[in-house]
Amino acid sequence: MDMELNIVIRKFELEITPVIRKDNIKGFVIWTFVTDRGELKIKGGTIRLKEFGSKRILTYDFPAYRAGFKFCKAVFMSDLELYKTLCNATVEQYCQMTGDLRSEIFEAEINLDDIK
Repeated sequence: MDMELNIVIRKFELEITPVIRKDNIKGFVIWTFVTDRGELKIKGGTIRLKEFGSKRILTYDFPAYRAGFKFCKAVFMSDLELYKTLCNATVEQYCQMTGDLRSEIFEAEINLDDIK
């Protein structure tokens, strides 16, 4: 089913809750897209500290759900450049809030096979 909604996104807002945990999760994130018809919220995103070889990098991850033995992303954004921009803004805001440093700019890698 297709339905034309004609919604205009007016603003993007971030709500970040830093956490101290023993795993790699550093914060929980809510993305809010303020539209001319109300708010669209994506809850359950996380700031994570990931290791790539000898590099430790802060990243933003969309909410995910368990499907058997793996996790599947609950949200997909087809505009990769917009996705990278929003992820970078999220991690930068987290760093400003906490004083943490990021080692390099996050480059999103989306595996389309992981999206169900």
